[in-house]
Amino acid sequence: MAREVRKITLKVHDALAEGVLSWQAVAEAALAYMSEDEVADMAHENEWFLYEQEEEADDADEADDDDFFEDYNSTGSRHHY
Repeated sequence: MAREVRKITLKVHDALAEGVLSWQAVAEAALAYMSEDEVADMAHENEWFLYEQEEEADDADEADDDDFFEDYNSTGSRHHY
């Protein structure tokens, strides 16, 4: 049953095993075929760039802290009276 469900996937795997296709060619074709959102989802699911996501989260937290003091309505703002 699985062979019928993933017929082309298995055919690609067989071609890779036989050396007819290279992993690089298959990866380049897949990345070109997929949308940016699909590539981002795949990278996220495989946790390829976790360190970058953590850095981005830290940067966002720092930006939020800076915005707090620039908000004229914030009691912590130097502009609040």
